[in-house]
Amino acid sequence: MSTATASRFTIGNKKASKGVVVGGRIPGAPLLPQVNLLPNSVRARRALQRTKLWLLVGLGGVVIFVLLGYVAAMLSARAAQEEVDAVQATTTRLQQEQTKYSEVPQVLAQIRGVESARDVATSTEVLWAAVLVEVLSALPEGSALTSFDTEVVNPLMAPTLPADPLTTPGIGAVTITHRSLTLPDTSAWVEALNEIPGLQDAQFTTASIAEEDGQVYYEVSTVLEISPEKLANRFSESEEKE
Repeated sequence: MSTATASRFTIGNKKASKGVVVGGRIPGAPLLPQVNLLPNSVRARRALQRTKLWLLVGLGGVVIFVLLGYVAAMLSARAAQEEVDAVQATTTRLQQEQTKYSEVPQVLAQIRGVESARDVATSTEVLWAAVLVEVLSALPEGSALTSFDTEVVNPLMAPTLPADPLTTPGIGAVTITHRSLTLPDTSAWVEALNEIPGLQDAQFTTASIAEEDGQVYYEVSTVLEISPEKLANRFSESEEKE
């Protein structure tokens, strides 16, 4: 007596019954052991081919890496060369510009030489016009200035000491001569001169009586020292302001 067996497997739309072979094996049956019957030489040749393939791939990678490094080095060298060329071009241009101003140091040296000579020449400069105005303002009333003689030390020589040892040496001396119709007060005159800033040690030297066109007058000479306070210092002051 046969009994219907329920299907346990399906293939596509078909049901596989127990004991039917599916895909070369019976469903549910254990895997069968397999035996590789290829010769060792074949297997070795295939392994060698795989090894060669991987070596070729590695060699290709090395070649690509070397090529990339070479290209990068070439680009870097080109950039460096372009920078060097730019610097050399700038240097050449500056050298060409420098030749245009080659005379500048000589001109500057000449200017400094002229300035040094100017400083030496004007080291004892006195603005005599201002001194003359101050002397005229101190003249006694009714007097007239007849001579105004100045003597200043040479900047290249030592100053001359005054004849009077009690006189303080200055940078120069002024001899003033004036006439007066009346007998002058020499003490007041000397005192008025000493009160002028920069003038010192005024000394009455001579007094005489003279006549001109029937008019009698007194002529008085006075000498006084010029102190360094009267130095103009024009150029040193302008340089300090700069």
